[in-house]
Amino acid sequence: MTKPILAIVFGAAALLPIAARAVEAKGFIESLPGGQGSTWALATADDPPTGRLDPYQCYNGSNRFGWDRFRAYTASKRQVIIEVDEWDSAILMSRMLQFLLTDVIGFNVTMPLYSGGEMSIPRLSKGTVDVAMELWLSDAGKWYQREVREASSVVDLGSIGYTGRVGLYVPSWVVERRPELSLDFWRFFRNHNALSIFPKAVSHPIVLGTDGNFICDNVPFGCQKGIYLPPHYVEGGDFIQIWAMWPDYSSYVFERLIDGLMLNATIQYLGDQQMDSVAQAIRNQTPVIFYGWKPTTFISSNNVSRILFPDDTRGDYQIFSEDKEHTPLMVDLPSEPLFKAVSTAFSKEFPEISTLITNMHLSETDVNEMLRQIGDGAFDHSQVACQWFLDNEKIWSAWVPPPPQSVESCPAGTGLYQTNGGISVCLSCEPGFFNLLDNNTDSCIICPEGGVCPGGATLNVKSGKWRSPNATSAIPDFYDCPFQSCCEGGNCTVDHLCEDGFAGVLCAECANPNFFLWNQKCIPCESPGSSLYLLIFLSFLATVGVVYLPREEVPTIELLFFYFQVIKLILGPLLGELLGKKGLLTFLEVASLNADGLVQDCPAPLKGVRRQMFRFFLPAIFFFHVVLIYGLVQLARVTIAGADKKIALWLPRYMRGQSIEHILFRAGKTVFTFTLMPFIEAALALLDCRRVEKLSRVLFFVPSEVCFSGEHVGPGAFAIIILVVFLVMVPLCMSAVLWKLWKSDELDFEDDVPGDRAEVVAHLKKSLYENFKPDYFFMEPVLIWEKGLVVAIFSFFGNQSASAQSVAYIVLFAVLCLSRVYVQPFKAVVEAYLNREVCIGLLLTLEIRFAMAQKDVNLAPLVGLPCIWGRWIIFNVTHSMNTSQNSQEDGNSSGNANDVDNPKSGNPDSAAPGGAEIIRSATMLRSGEAAKLSTARLPARRSITNLNASFRKTSRNNLDGSRNGL
Repeated sequence: MTKPILAIVFGAAALLPIAARAVEAKGFIESLPGGQGSTWALATADDPPTGRLDPYQCYNGSNRFGWDRFRAYTASKRQVIIEVDEWDSAILMSRMLQFLLTDVIGFNVTMPLYSGGEMSIPRLSKGTVDVAMELWLSDAGKWYQREVREASSVVDLGSIGYTGRVGLYVPSWVVERRPELSLDFWRFFRNHNALSIFPKAVSHPIVLGTDGNFICDNVPFGCQKGIYLPPHYVEGGDFIQIWAMWPDYSSYVFERLIDGLMLNATIQYLGDQQMDSVAQAIRNQTPVIFYGWKPTTFISSNNVSRILFPDDTRGDYQIFSEDKEHTPLMVDLPSEPLFKAVSTAFSKEFPEISTLITNMHLSETDVNEMLRQIGDGAFDHSQVACQWFLDNEKIWSAWVPPPPQSVESCPAGTGLYQTNGGISVCLSCEPGFFNLLDNNTDSCIICPEGGVCPGGATLNVKSGKWRSPNATSAIPDFYDCPFQSCCEGGNCTVDHLCEDGFAGVLCAECANPNFFLWNQKCIPCESPGSSLYLLIFLSFLATVGVVYLPREEVPTIELLFFYFQVIKLILGPLLGELLGKKGLLTFLEVASLNADGLVQDCPAPLKGVRRQMFRFFLPAIFFFHVVLIYGLVQLARVTIAGADKKIALWLPRYMRGQSIEHILFRAGKTVFTFTLMPFIEAALALLDCRRVEKLSRVLFFVPSEVCFSGEHVGPGAFAIIILVVFLVMVPLCMSAVLWKLWKSDELDFEDDVPGDRAEVVAHLKKSLYENFKPDYFFMEPVLIWEKGLVVAIFSFFGNQSASAQSVAYIVLFAVLCLSRVYVQPFKAVVEAYLNREVCIGLLLTLEIRFAMAQKDVNLAPLVGLPCIWGRWIIFNVTHSMNTSQNSQEDGNSSGNANDVDNPKSGNPDSAAPGGAEIIRSATMLRSGEAAKLSTARLPARRSITNLNASFRKTSRNNLDGSRNGL
């Protein structure tokens, strides 16, 4: 069941970026007219080209402006992809660029055809095309703001020279015949005599699409069943019709213009038939009003007049553009300076071509004359463009950039490269490369780990990294930051490395010297805040909870704490993403007993090394509480007669009969287990010395402090003592005691109650091995060393390269998980099951860390999965505990309290009479022979037997599956 669940989770994670893109695209499509309920296909950036123009040989002149010496260089470059939009002026300008690139300079080109320009900028941004030679800002709209101004993925190379303007047109002969009606001025729409000249509204047959449906329908506040009827339309009234193409051509402009000026007109959408219908009407001398724009072949070659509307003197058109669906329009459309654009990547890969395109300008007169020639029908676009090119060499020769010169060194932002012709040239550094130095004699340098290189002379910094603003080397060094104060959003310039309020080396100090750094924030601190007292109080309650913890549940809780403490170590580099998930971050800080991550105000006015010593506070306070409770018990014994009996009244039934020393010793050992990793982590943090820039080895968390000098001498020695005590002395003492018990055959796995003082001492020793199987009595010190090894490896490899970390962590968890799968030292079946689940959770977390480090997929939403997994484990284990406890109480109430097995025990030898029978019953259940059991033989133990059988069966099957998978 585990594998399908994981497959579903990771499958959903892989679809998250795609779904986000789909939602974004859907929102953009629905913002267009016809996005809902329309029948035509809206263009997208992924639409394939409708065709392809073949290169056209035009210029055969001998003057190549010096580029003939670079033929080998230009021919070796990839093809330049020139987008050709399917209208006349765009085809002409694309041909001009093709002539210059292929015939003059010598580059290879390909020219895909596209039906419209609204997706040109997205195509440039995605790298589908390199160049677009005629773009309308009214088409670009939202994409221009996003890709040009914000993302900088597309470069605007300026005006093409001529302008474009959309409008309503009328044949000039109609205007000239009735000059008194001013048919080229908008007020004639209110004149009955003028309106009588034109076809009545809805007089043209409704045009259907190829699928038999209306070419547009259900457009909000727009086209309905192929036409637009304004709110003031009266059927049979004095209304005329305007012929348009599609609703998304100048979307909503003329619909709102009719509404705003209360024009007696409707719009009929004819799709691709519009121009043919208009041409037929002009030939038949039929008055007609139609939608059009310039520059086009039709407008240039036909005698038509544009209808004038009120001038926009107050910026009304801009207000209309912000909400086209609902804002009435009462002014004319402005003229648009048409522009050229290339992708940012292309501009850096082909700087010469970008310069060429920037220089290209064509006059209104020239473009209209070429369009008129095309309209006459004697020549096609290529022939007309070529003739202009041959006749105007003086104009276009000024557009050609000079060829690259052979150089010896290059400025910052470029690299020195050899062309196929043996000429040394400076080429701009592409994205992923950089060069910071002037007079550079090498090629561009590949972006170092920790850097962000958009190209050129820019070397920015990744999130969580720092580099010296004073570095002068060709490849600056990058350093990890100890806190989330370095470039939190990523892609930071060297002048803005630290977040607001932070300063200094590694951004590890507060910019305000009167502030103190606590919980990733710089805050004022005059006296200890409430967080300190709250930590003391809550830790005391937690210690009391540990004291009351049933001994058979101790290993379960220890395993869960181990799991979440390791989760915190794995996700350490991802704390930037976790900062947006306060609940998850707080939970991990609690598990790792990190007081700094839990306080909400200043617990103490500490800085530098002294503040680092505070890392020991929360783990140490737990030990203090255990000693305090023991001291209170001893005080009660001295001052109160019969204190032990009175204290026993406060103990739950499952702890009755146990000595106070045994209970508190077990609590102390449990506290030691919980606090072991936090103590080691705090000690290693105090010994984490790294070389930053050319300084001596400094303390990573306090880079202003040189290691083992000044204030660091005492704390450094203290950290070493902590490591020696926790990782050497304590486990060695445990090992010595266990070895002595084993050699003297004093290991006792019987579940009895201590009586005299000697038995109490024996039970204290028994706490070291009572949770393990007899063959694994030595596991307590082994688990201590295991935890120490985990923390040490994460501390040591934290500042190593990503590849070194990957190898180290994979080896660590491979050994850890293999040992936990094949070696089950715990006596209880629940811990064996939990051991396996812990491994799966750790491997899942490690995979998420590696995936996020690659930045191929945004898995930030998945950083909570390990804790969700842990909560699932807790739920199941808690459920089993409750079932176990209820079953045990049922057995006790039947008078068999001393006969019932410990439901978590897997050792039949330690069972009271009847225990072997329960184990045999569990075996029969596992083999599918439960029907053979007699209910009379299992009176009060049925729920316990079922529990053990279920756990054993599940554990055995899952472990077998894990071995096969491994």
